[in-house]
Amino acid sequence: QTAEIVLGLGVADGHLNLHGRLAPVAGTTLAAWLGTLQAPGAATAAVALPEALAVETANAGNLDLLAPVYFRFLEKLMDTLPAEVLAPEKRQVYVEHEKACFAQLAGDVAFALLPPSKEFPLRLAEYVGLKDSAALRAKLTDTVQLANDMFQVMMAAETNAPLPLKVQFALAEPREYREIAVDKMVYSLELGSELAALWPPAIPTKFEIELAWVPGGVLAAVGGPALVESLVDRALDGGAAPLATWPAWQAAYPDPDRNLVDVSHVALFDLVRAYLGLVDANVGSAYAAYVPEGSGNLESCSYLMDGAMSRLRIRLDDIAAISAKIQEVQAKAMAAAMAPPAGVDAESVEPAEAPAGDEPAPAAEEPAPAAEPAPAAAE
Repeated sequence: QTAEIVLGLGVADGHLNLHGRLAPVAGTTLAAWLGTLQAPGAATAAVALPEALAVETANAGNLDLLAPVYFRFLEKLMDTLPAEVLAPEKRQVYVEHEKACFAQLAGDVAFALLPPSKEFPLRLAEYVGLKDSAALRAKLTDTVQLANDMFQVMMAAETNAPLPLKVQFALAEPREYREIAVDKMVYSLELGSELAALWPPAIPTKFEIELAWVPGGVLAAVGGPALVESLVDRALDGGAAPLATWPAWQAAYPDPDRNLVDVSHVALFDLVRAYLGLVDANVGSAYAAYVPEGSGNLESCSYLMDGAMSRLRIRLDDIAAISAKIQEVQAKAMAAAMAPPAGVDAESVEPAEAPAGDEPAPAAEEPAPAAEPAPAAAE
């Protein structure tokens, strides 16, 4: 179904530019699906919080066109599981449930990774556009139960030995915010005694995911009630700035294509620095100091152009900053390796004697002169 794939690399306007183009064969499912891609709806901007370390807003087009392909793949994947691991009737229940949920996807999606905190080391937000939010919410209990069942099935297929952990999904008490239904799903790891003794205290074994069923979609958030409430406010009140209007993104694309179907922003240096800073706070290290200064932005977009064109740009100055930081770290490591032990004056350190094996071998003695032959006996 693919007529052409083109990859390119270039340098211009102070950026390293990567781009790729996918051209479909006319009349194929791929061509038909690409033709349905459009600009993401305004609701996707709800998750594009100004403090986000990484954001993507996109439109996935008419997913009904891809459903047959996806479910053929899913069913073939399930065919690899033995019947004693996944009974045929259970498999059919799972596939039918997945088809019903998939049919509700309207195409718009958005995701944001937010700065971590000690209380919430993982903070993220997501939006998924839906045809009927209430219809999908009605399946939530079944979704959670099937998720538990399928996880156990997949683990059983991988190993016959007892697992050192158990993954469990559960629903907690729902609530409302501004007349929007908010469900809470709890994802927990139940650790065996040996694994629990090794598990880092800073890594939670439980995450709470809140789902807010706004008109036309669902907002998902990990990071506490205040986060999901701020997302609901942005979705209901409108007016959130689209990602393509952010100054950082516009600095990379001052004159972008009008038909953007996917826009993303990653503050790479800020992201790495934030998570290393969290590690530093827990173990007393200083890894965050190894990250170059600045945000280190990666900006990308996709748009339609006889198929689909995707671009990614990063500043050359940021690439140079990475190289300089690597050299700085290497120089410090070398200096530390050559430094004398603490409390020892470098001038008082005598050169180490050469190892015995390195001493020159003694010169070989000259061989003794050969003995004169004895005189012949007189006859």
